[in-house]
Amino acid sequence: MKRHIKSVRLTLLSSILVMVALLFAYAMPTAMAEPSPEELSSSSPETNAEPEDATPNDTADSQTAVYLDGSGGNDDNDGKTPGSAVKTFSKAKALVQSNPDIDKIVVVGTTPVSGDIDLVGSPVKVVRADGFNGFLFTISRGDTASLTDIVIDGNSDVNSAIEKSLINVESGATLQIGDGAVLKNNKLNITSSNDRGGAIFSYGGAIKMTGGVIEDNLAVNGGGIYLLNATLELSGGVIQRNTARRVTDEAGVHSAGGGICADKGSTVRMSGSALIQGNHSDEVGGGISAGSRQWGPSNIFQMDGGEIKDNTSEATGGGLFIQAKYFSGGASKGYLNAGRITGNRMLGKGKTDFLFGGGGIYVNGANDLYGANGANGELYIKNVLISDNQSVLEGAGYAACPISKTTINVTDGVGMKGNARADQSEKGRELYLLASQKYGLHSGRPDYDLAERMLGGVPYDWKLADGTLLPKESYKGTLEDNQELPLHTDSAANDLTNKLAKVIIADNYSATRGGGIGSNGSVIFGTSEELVEVSVVKQWVDQDNAKKLRPETVTVRLVATVGDISGVVETRRIGADTDWKTTFSNLPKTQDGQEIVYSIEEDPAGVYSSQVKKNSEYNFTLINTLTVTDIAVSKKWEDNENTAGVRPDSVTVKLLADGVETGKQIVLDESTGWTGLFTNLPEYKNDKKINYSVAEIGIADGYVSLISGSAEKGYVVTNTYEPPTESTTTEPTTVPVTTEPSTGPTSGTTTEPTTAPRLPKTGVSVSTWSGWAGGFALAGAFLLIVAVQNRKRN
Repeated sequence: MKRHIKSVRLTLLSSILVMVALLFAYAMPTAMAEPSPEELSSSSPETNAEPEDATPNDTADSQTAVYLDGSGGNDDNDGKTPGSAVKTFSKAKALVQSNPDIDKIVVVGTTPVSGDIDLVGSPVKVVRADGFNGFLFTISRGDTASLTDIVIDGNSDVNSAIEKSLINVESGATLQIGDGAVLKNNKLNITSSNDRGGAIFSYGGAIKMTGGVIEDNLAVNGGGIYLLNATLELSGGVIQRNTARRVTDEAGVHSAGGGICADKGSTVRMSGSALIQGNHSDEVGGGISAGSRQWGPSNIFQMDGGEIKDNTSEATGGGLFIQAKYFSGGASKGYLNAGRITGNRMLGKGKTDFLFGGGGIYVNGANDLYGANGANGELYIKNVLISDNQSVLEGAGYAACPISKTTINVTDGVGMKGNARADQSEKGRELYLLASQKYGLHSGRPDYDLAERMLGGVPYDWKLADGTLLPKESYKGTLEDNQELPLHTDSAANDLTNKLAKVIIADNYSATRGGGIGSNGSVIFGTSEELVEVSVVKQWVDQDNAKKLRPETVTVRLVATVGDISGVVETRRIGADTDWKTTFSNLPKTQDGQEIVYSIEEDPAGVYSSQVKKNSEYNFTLINTLTVTDIAVSKKWEDNENTAGVRPDSVTVKLLADGVETGKQIVLDESTGWTGLFTNLPEYKNDKKINYSVAEIGIADGYVSLISGSAEKGYVVTNTYEPPTESTTTEPTTVPVTTEPSTGPTSGTTTEPTTAPRLPKTGVSVSTWSGWAGGFALAGAFLLIVAVQNRKRN
């Protein structure tokens, strides 16, 4: 009995376990995710851990620099130390390309270079060795070197005794600077005025810069580049944050050209996208200096594009300085044809005289006093807009001191607007000239010749400090001792000025005078060309104003067209007081060498038609014709001779012009024969023919109005009487229709639904129930087998 009970218990327990196992089998996912290779790796530290005694480079020491010495090196060396330096840049480059651990080429001796000098695709840079103070690279006569994709660093952070530039371009040699080239951080140890050219020094060489950057260098003259009887073609790239540091010796004060100093017979041609920005000079020429504080042969600066921006000087010429001639040599000259000079500042802190400082530009001058044999620096500038400059004293736009010569031509001239003194005074706000004998070599009496029109044709209408107009005879002359000519204008450069301007001098500042331009030299705006005048006569065709419709004045506009540029030059009003005519005088005949085509426009003259007749190239007649018309109106009655007796005694008809009421009305009745006439009506308004129409006011009851005809042939207003009709009552004759009720479908067949209706989903899914049922079935079968076996044993 006990055996039987034990058997039953075992059987029952086994069944329960089997059933639970089956239930878990159905509830668990069908497969377990296999471990990833990463998990296998992390779980096997025995196979992945490095030996405790391993090191990053346990085979050899890494080489991180190549040493280069063009005078004492040897290309058979490995370049690993200054003592084993290689000789040529090409060898150093080859070592760099063969060893990715190398991050710099260290120059320990001046190295001649030619051909392509680049490190394309490499982060390696060329640096000055600590303690080496000479030129890093030199280009010899007849050779050309092209720099692209290379950084050359003067390493000033660790070397405070640098004596020479990064690169020396010898006479007859050529240096080309392109995209990716960077010359930086070479700050000379200033000991004398001979410390010139922070990044580049060239005596008699040629430099062509189309891209790249020259930045953060320092010298006395030419913080970025110093040219000595050399040339620079600057059509691209950036020269920025370089400094010309002041030094004083027995010859005087020296510091010129924070970005570039073109000295002693040098030439700079600037164009394209070239940018000179953020440079500084302790004395003159924050951005560029044509000449230095030491006189010498004439230098040339030509600007055909690019921008001189945000540079500063402590004395004259925040953006550009042009030197005069003293004793020997020649005066420097500037030619500005296109480009921008913006945001430069003259700070007024230097040792050089800066009373006419020149925030954007300063042109220096000199006379013959004291045997100086001086001559003025010269600036030729065309198609310029001087706008929004500021100065503390007079001449926010332009200021010139005693020995200056100022010529403003109409052709290719200058426009001014928005220039202001810091104190908002009107005195000399735009232009200021001073005569004095108290300025040493700068003492004298300035000559001047002022244009009557700006670039774009706007009349200057120059005004003195008290607001009175400058007499036309005073537009040209020479100031006497202690005289001044402070001028401003209430006119402003117009849209045509903006279109024609190619040189922009804007947003510059001077701590003294000359926010835009300061001058002690000779400045010539525009070109001296033949001027023309355009005459206009008004002709009225209106029977001597018989109908009194002629306006008191009319507005006429002079329009100039140059190529595809067109704009209004000047607007005037003419009337009987001007004898209906005017003449626009002192007009340029050409603009930038192109013939200017002049035309005349006028505002619409009310009811007159307008025609412009061009008698000759510069002579026009404006013909205004008054054409009037009368419009007839007649009334026609269609009412059987007023049998009903409801015809009104009169009707009123109003006149409309282009659909708008004119306020004119006429009354028609038997006394007028039911006819009327609108008289003396203008045919045109603003050169457009008027469309007249009529409408009847208050149509009588019972009448319908119809208007026919035209303004030319007259309008007929026809009123037709429509007597009211009598209404009658009619009995309904329609018989009601009886409809049998519907008894269902007419067809004897019934259509079964094609799809059985779906029951809503509730509870556990079918697949889940199937799993559970399967489990119970298996458990039941097992219990049955155990029970049978037990019975057999018993």
